[in-house]
Amino acid sequence: MNLTHEFKTPLTLIINPAKELLQHPDAATAKQYAGYILQNSERLLQLINQLLDLSRIENGQMDIRYRNIDMVKWLRMHVQQFGSLAEHNYIKLKFASDMDQLWVEADMDKLEKIVQNLVSNALKFIHTNGAVVVSLHKKDEQLLIKVKDNGIGISKEKQPYIFDRFYQADASDTRTREGAGIGLALVKELTTLLGGAIEVESAEDIGTTFTVILPYQPAKENAEAITPAAGDKEQSYLVTEPAAPMAEHEGDHKETILIAEDNEQLRQFIELSLSDSYQVLTAKDGVEGIAIALEMIPTLAITDLMMPAKNGYELCDTLKKMNVPAIYRLLC
Repeated sequence: MNLTHEFKTPLTLIINPAKELLQHPDAATAKQYAGYILQNSERLLQLINQLLDLSRIENGQMDIRYRNIDMVKWLRMHVQQFGSLAEHNYIKLKFASDMDQLWVEADMDKLEKIVQNLVSNALKFIHTNGAVVVSLHKKDEQLLIKVKDNGIGISKEKQPYIFDRFYQADASDTRTREGAGIGLALVKELTTLLGGAIEVESAEDIGTTFTVILPYQPAKENAEAITPAAGDKEQSYLVTEPAAPMAEHEGDHKETILIAEDNEQLRQFIELSLSDSYQVLTAKDGVEGIAIALEMIPTLAITDLMMPAKNGYELCDTLKKMNVPAIYRLLC
């Protein structure tokens, strides 16, 4: 169910904005719709690539391609790529190392997938104003890459399963973060393929530290050296500004619709689509939706099923007592 949700939500934010652009090519919203389409296409591509990578590893079809890189500079650059995303969510992101440079022989593609999954995972499971620190150290004949956050943490009973495919520490309909349970499984498989190991230390409401332990392999002379450039293989993280409220015409009476949806982009898209004809109220979860409904009493509610705090079923049970009809978002 949750894996299906991870595919259908970005598909919704690709198909529906594309339909709107074809039917109503409004210049004012075209850029925002295009942003939805691009970002969610990249999200789908990432999910598909992760599944393909897992399949290739399982079938023994993934080769290791070593090249010489300055590990300190390379890792710093990849952490910086998450800077705008962290800033948008008011999260402090820092890179630390006790070395100025360290030339090693490594597979950049696999390292990139490991780092991106761990950093994006840390940013996803952390509170606003939290902090994520990525560090690099050399200990004896090992390289240690640590990703530490002060987020929600993982309970001890769930820690043994977090590297299992499609496992989610919170698989309920009220989970607060989206995730398909693929990223950490891929991280472990890739780390093992590189001859390393991954460890996790975590406590609920304190935070989590993932440590990737890789064999230290000094750079070889006369081998092809790669010095990462600032824009090398950079993945775009689009930050979409909230939709500007549309002015109502004086004297117009509009029916009120409540939209309860935890995905910010999808919530904005539905609001944009309906705001010409309706007064639109928005809520990011079931609790907020109930509070708004009690105050404003909407004519109709459109709700996702899987939301934090209270899910769509609980929201609808409350609305039914107020005689407010509700529509479940079918592509949830």
